[in-house]
Amino acid sequence: MPLAIQQRIASLLTKCFNHGWIDTVRWAALGGTLGDLANAQGVAERIMNTPMPKQYDLFPRLFVRIYCLLLPLGMVINLKLLTPIGSTMIGFIFLAVDQIGRDLEAPFENREHDTPLNAITRTIEINRKQMLGDADIPEPEKPVRGVLW
Repeated sequence: MPLAIQQRIASLLTKCFNHGWIDTVRWAALGGTLGDLANAQGVAERIMNTPMPKQYDLFPRLFVRIYCLLLPLGMVINLKLLTPIGSTMIGFIFLAVDQIGRDLEAPFENREHDTPLNAITRTIEINRKQMLGDADIPEPEKPVRGVLW
């Protein structure tokens, strides 16, 4: 769908140029911008469609769990009775970092930790409408329960 939209925009730009509605300099600048947009779209699609090798998911998870299991043995000498609390806190930090890495593997799934594409595209829409002098400017996206979508 995004490629079809970009092709339609390119054909409209060509039509505008052929009718003399835009000059050569603007046509070239718009074509360059459209090319940059197509390249950015391709990069985003490659990021989205590139699978993560299993060993990048399996080994960190395995090593973090082994570390969390062995952590109390290393802490018991210094913390004594507080070992369960200290090892739980440190283990939780490692598990949280592991989960953050897993969440970042797919940044376009529209989950709460992903890239806020709705907010980004709405900002672009607002900026474009302001540049064109359009009176119908939408409101910026607002966080829903603390999450910007």
